[in-house]
Amino acid sequence: YKLYSLIGIIALSFFNFLFTLRTTNEITILIESSPSKIEELEKVPATEYLAHKINQAFLHHTVGMRCLYYSIPLFFWFFDTIVFVMVTVILTVGIAKFLDF
Repeated sequence: YKLYSLIGIIALSFFNFLFTLRTTNEITILIESSPSKIEELEKVPATEYLAHKINQAFLHHTVGMRCLYYSIPLFFWFFDTIVFVMVTVILTVGIAKFLDF
């Protein structure tokens, strides 16, 4: 189950990065398209829709990066459970202190 957890979190990271690329490509197409056409198809203002897509891309990128960050403690779990817990706590405090605030 340790190996499956590591494979699962790396796969989740991979798919989130794929969604980031997909959404970023969609954003580049939307920037070049007509705002009136976007508003006609999506029933929201074009700027609001584009902002939503940009936030969605950033969210997928953030989740993908955090999955990669948390694959490091999962790797240490193969050696010892205490090391896994310590690295997880250190990583969580580091992310909360330096990346979130």
